[in-house]
Amino acid sequence: MQKLLITSCGCGFFCLRTPSITKQSGRFRIKKGIDDTLAFLSVNIFILLLVIVISCMTKDALAQTLTPGFPSKLQKNLSGLPLDVRVIVRPEDGTTSYLRGGNLSSILEEDRDFRAIQSLDDPATVAIAFLNAYKDLFGILNPKDEFVLKSVNQDSLGYSQVRLRQVYSGFPIWNAEILIQLNQGNHISLVQADYIKTPSKLDTQSIFSKKQVLKNIAKIFEIDSQCQECKLKTIIYLTQKRKPLLAYQVSVTVSLSEGWKVIVNAHTGLVINKIPSVYSRSSGKL
Repeated sequence: MQKLLITSCGCGFFCLRTPSITKQSGRFRIKKGIDDTLAFLSVNIFILLLVIVISCMTKDALAQTLTPGFPSKLQKNLSGLPLDVRVIVRPEDGTTSYLRGGNLSSILEEDRDFRAIQSLDDPATVAIAFLNAYKDLFGILNPKDEFVLKSVNQDSLGYSQVRLRQVYSGFPIWNAEILIQLNQGNHISLVQADYIKTPSKLDTQSIFSKKQVLKNIAKIFEIDSQCQECKLKTIIYLTQKRKPLLAYQVSVTVSLSEGWKVIVNAHTGLVINKIPSVYSRSSGKL
């Protein structure tokens, strides 16, 4: 761009001509020469303005695109990402929900160890290594412990979609996942995430017993007192404000056409959410 600016200035300089002075009817006329000079000056100024505009547009095109209100304390974590990256952060909790670029892992690939991981042709391992490299940006303390592989799918173009499920202290976090897309060379081009930052001071010791929970569920739905068809597991549930708490997820079969997923606070025993489910007679699953 600097070379372009210098070249443009040079062209404009050499285009300037000394006013041509002619003698006509016994009087010196310089009007024609002045007109020529002003014309060339106008062209030169136009070229300079055009170069400045192109320079600004190029700079904007290369700048990292951030969502309005992007936390300033996180901007330092973008230094390891390429300039063409687009970043979206959820304002309610500061989690990074979207990354997109030509090759998000291009700077990491300067490291020999990361290239060695890419050479293994294991997209899931590359995805975890990427999260680990940018754990400060995502707000995750230890990605290797907090994410487990859910699936790896490959489309017709050779792109791999790695879906990682978030866990905490061994408990799955309600609907918390990260999708990372890689091309055939295991270069990362897209990250879509719906997760929470590593919880702090989260009590994972249940107080309300599973037996009592099942008994209460049986009363609510008026089914057998032992709730024998119910399936219970412990999870980390996210409230409407995306606050994590320890809970039980109970899958309840009321009839062949009615099923529910019930979320119960593991500390109080109170039902905090009821979600209708479709029951499959063939599979026997909700």
